[in-house]
Amino acid sequence: MDDIMDVKCKRNELLQKAMDNQSFMQVFYGDIEGDEDEIILKNKLILLNKAIDDFQSDVCGCGQGIRIQSMKSLIKEIERYI
Repeated sequence: MDDIMDVKCKRNELLQKAMDNQSFMQVFYGDIEGDEDEIILKNKLILLNKAIDDFQSDVCGCGQGIRIQSMKSLIKEIERYI
């Protein structure tokens, strides 16, 4: 993963895997309260989505490499829960 498109593709892949679990899907969309791991996963996926949105809306592009690295670290954390 070297650029934002790689990060977005990986995010989509992880989100699809997470949504394959019916219980998690209900937690993600707020239908039910989940267990601790499901809540952590939901919050990390939300953070990743926000990081991608922020990255794409940043006009100056300052610190792109560091921000990509941060998103990659978040992806690794998410992978532990899926």
